[in-house]
Amino acid sequence: QKLSPLPTRGPTSGPPISTMSMPRSLLVVLGTLLGQSRFAESHQEHPIISTVNYTDVYDGALLVGRLAIPHDASSSDPRPAAVIFPDWDGVNEYEQKRAEMLAEELGYVALAADVFGGGMEVELIEDRVAQITLYRGNLTLSNARVSAAIGLVNDLEEVDSSKGVAVLGYCFGGTLVLNHALSGSDEAVATVAFHGSLDAVTKDMNQTVKSNVLIISGGEDSMDSTKSVVDMERALNHGNATWELSRYSDVEHGFTVFGSGSYNELVDSRSWESTKTFLMETFQEKTLESNEPSPDDVSTEEIIYSDVDGTPLKGYVSHPDNGPDLSPAVIIIPAWSGVTDQERARAYLVSELLGYVGFAADIYGEEHGLDLADMGNKITLATKYHSNVTLFVQRIKAAIVQTQAIPGVDPNKIALFGYCFGGTGVINYAMVGESEAKGIVSFHGGLSNLAPVGSKINTRMLVLSGGDDDASSQLEDLENAMELGNATWEYTRWSDVLHSFTDWGANQGWSQYNLRADARSWASAANFLDEIFSDKVDTDMLTDMPTDMP
Repeated sequence: QKLSPLPTRGPTSGPPISTMSMPRSLLVVLGTLLGQSRFAESHQEHPIISTVNYTDVYDGALLVGRLAIPHDASSSDPRPAAVIFPDWDGVNEYEQKRAEMLAEELGYVALAADVFGGGMEVELIEDRVAQITLYRGNLTLSNARVSAAIGLVNDLEEVDSSKGVAVLGYCFGGTLVLNHALSGSDEAVATVAFHGSLDAVTKDMNQTVKSNVLIISGGEDSMDSTKSVVDMERALNHGNATWELSRYSDVEHGFTVFGSGSYNELVDSRSWESTKTFLMETFQEKTLESNEPSPDDVSTEEIIYSDVDGTPLKGYVSHPDNGPDLSPAVIIIPAWSGVTDQERARAYLVSELLGYVGFAADIYGEEHGLDLADMGNKITLATKYHSNVTLFVQRIKAAIVQTQAIPGVDPNKIALFGYCFGGTGVINYAMVGESEAKGIVSFHGGLSNLAPVGSKINTRMLVLSGGDDDASSQLEDLENAMELGNATWEYTRWSDVLHSFTDWGANQGWSQYNLRADARSWASAANFLDEIFSDKVDTDMLTDMPTDMP
């Protein structure tokens, strides 16, 4: 029988619960590639908030959740559903706020679920430890709590149960939902863990993982060690899971908890937006579309320049239409085939979609006369530059000098995008301590030819990696190196993604285009650029975020 619980209080009073607005360039990218939930409205009314009692049939525990239902959801217009599982102090206003945000921003039915029973909020540290120890040590009990909450929302008349249910967990709740996924349950179609205490996750259940999994982790989280991240990847791969994992430097446990000492506005905002697009994809509200431009649309201008050693180089620049007097610039460092139509198209997309000057840079110079369709020539040239980091970085610096001289470029706002061979190059540029570029982004850059870290890494780093390309142990080594250089870094990895995942034409062997990774990596890179070029967290992005609980 369908349930429609009566609210114990009416719609929330006071000002609307606002959504987070993304920077302009990322809005363009997400709008193009992902779109908006068809249920979301720009000025949606408050969701209806109710307290709902339900029972876990496993042990008869009475549970008390907090339910947020969009004001216009009904049996004739049912919605996807999401369940939020709490951190170690039990379900409270924080989880309710997250449920309201999902209902308002995405138009989903959202339940802040009870785990400990009776809607209990746990105040004393020793009681919190006792509770989480109990549930971490009894997977049958913890999975039963997840099942009870999923069963509740599936029976609501406002829920489209054919879509499946998403589960989101914070801290202890993150451990809970990851254990539920690793146990092989098919009850959830999407699993999201925020600072989910990966050290505590049971990783040896050896079951097929049927839920799509998103994990967001802090590099300074004492409960998410680098080893636990590597082990988590291996467990998910063993379960043949579809997963995505993002990790951020200098971010502590509890980074999403409004008003806490460890709250990180930037990573909270980034992870929340990533979660929303992840859910939209899982619920198949929008389909991903490639941003590959038509060759006829790609407009670039050839520029001849030289390295300091006199080597002639040839690059291509693309200017944004109606841009400011001075624009930031993004330099594309090419894959091992040199500057091709692919690099020119990426430079064009930088100007067309992001509003920056795009410059496709040359690395090989006069050696470009070799036939780069020949695999042997590619290997010869790539080996030469991988083994001579000084020369590789010198060519990158030549591209920076040339880009800074392009009319309309702000010389103090330069970033590097590197693809494959070029991805390794831009990582090495950062590793040796160069600082002319404010940030580097490596797309499927090989991680086996990296330079040793200099005294300090001076540019921000974003590494975007295929889970079936770079070994997780290589990411572990890279993270340790970035930490040694005191870098500000982040990385994201995707399961079932091979090398060259952004190359629209790659379809052979270990080089395979992947639409999901291409779209999400481009959006991540766009957001990264907004941050480094603003020199601060985008205030517009954070204005509407709650800073503390009512």
